[in-house]
Amino acid sequence: MDKLDAYNMTGVYAVGNHEYMNGSFASTSNSPEVREKYVLNAQGRAEAGENYVIYCLGTNSSHGSSWAYDDSQVTTLTNYLNSVSNDKVIIILTHFPLHNYGSHRTSNTKPVLDAINASAVGEDGTYGTADDKKIVFLWGHNHSEGDNNYDQVWGPGDTLPDDNKSTAHFYYAAAG
Repeated sequence: MDKLDAYNMTGVYAVGNHEYMNGSFASTSNSPEVREKYVLNAQGRAEAGENYVIYCLGTNSSHGSSWAYDDSQVTTLTNYLNSVSNDKVIIILTHFPLHNYGSHRTSNTKPVLDAINASAVGEDGTYGTADDKKIVFLWGHNHSEGDNNYDQVWGPGDTLPDDNKSTAHFYYAAAG
């Protein structure tokens, strides 16, 4: 956060399974200044004059320590994406990937991927037009560097390394 603070920028954290354990929020910091920057399934940053917004797709106490996106998260994400215009880049921060690696398996990823793809397609229903939304999905877990796809970026039209071999209409990056 010091790097962001030096530029007078407000940082934001997407909540992951390490912050919600055994049904309660347990920030990795006891600092109120840090705790207030955690966001769960909502817009975390949209400053006037900036060309992007940040949405934090988190996990919550109902998941415990498992890796999963639930249907209510997909609905909330879909509603949010439908409410944002295409004049800003939409950055989705999350703790869990849409693909599996090693022993790590994220449940219910296809509806998330479908919601993002549907939002990225312009009003005419085709991809690759000027009215498409520009979406960047950044995921990172504290040990995501163990993923063979760590530090890779897939762009619109690329096949993701997920079990369904899905085509993305957005940017997908394992950022850790």
